[in-house]
Amino acid sequence: MPSVYLIDDQAELDQFFADLADEFYGTRMRELMESEVAEVEEVERNSFANQTAPNGQAWAPLKPATIKRKGHSRILVETGRLGVSLTQSGHPDAVVEIVDEPGQGGFSRGTAVEYAGYHQKGTKRMPARPPVGVDEEYVDGFAERAADHLVENLKAGA
Repeated sequence: MPSVYLIDDQAELDQFFADLADEFYGTRMRELMESEVAEVEEVERNSFANQTAPNGQAWAPLKPATIKRKGHSRILVETGRLGVSLTQSGHPDAVVEIVDEPGQGGFSRGTAVEYAGYHQKGTKRMPARPPVGVDEEYVDGFAERAADHLVENLKAGA
């Protein structure tokens, strides 16, 4: 049965909203953020498997000379270091930061591989082949998952 709150005056209404805000801003986000890191790693795995940017655009093809030098045509794969650093949180080059402070929750996921930025933005001699990022579908899903998490926390505190 849903909870019913009887408000007799403005002071009680003000207190109700103040308590609600305290619960909202006090929601712990670590569990959600850890699952989101895993979601982003899946996006990255798909990006490397499909050889596409996070927005679905195909990476520029390799030049024939590059394919000959590498011995294969897999884009952004020479040693595998970049891809693994973006798809496995435990990798030494993986950069994962989770913020779980009252009123703040978030995460960042990236790589410490020194040449990643050249691929992300391109150079004068090399087209951009962005391996890092998320698409609008992920962002929309994240917003829904975060809202659900907050609502469930508020319900549990009621």
